[in-house]
Amino acid sequence: MKSVKKGDFLLFEKLDASGMFFFRDDFKKMLLDLKNLDLEFVVINSCHSEEIGKVFAENGSKHAICINKQRQVNDRAAILFSRIFYGHVFNSKQSLCAAFSSAQASVGKEFGVLEEKKFLLFTNNKHSVANCVKDPVRFKIEPGVIS
Repeated sequence: MKSVKKGDFLLFEKLDASGMFFFRDDFKKMLLDLKNLDLEFVVINSCHSEEIGKVFAENGSKHAICINKQRQVNDRAAILFSRIFYGHVFNSKQSLCAAFSSAQASVGKEFGVLEEKKFLLFTNNKHSVANCVKDPVRFKIEPGVIS
């Protein structure tokens, strides 16, 4: 989403139905404050999330999956993408980039190429898609707790 005054943001809904706004610059500052951030991937499966995805890719995440900033994603397409993507990431030997491609292709088969192309993958400067092909992520991920 975009605010005229502060630019791109994500809106997180609280249990009481109020919202928390996180602007692009807020994410960038937060990630810079965490200097040694070493995320394998982030998925921002919400409409217009491209700019936030770029911030993550530019500031520590090896992969950032998001939605084209000019587009709204179909809810059922987003669910299908997530189901296929996470299934491949955690239950196969596919790389994260291959899991992304499989999920994107599944969306294309079910909803058409226009919906498929809404899903974007960004990689950071230290990690390229070519390296990703040989690098299954599931062997690197350790269970954790979000605090």
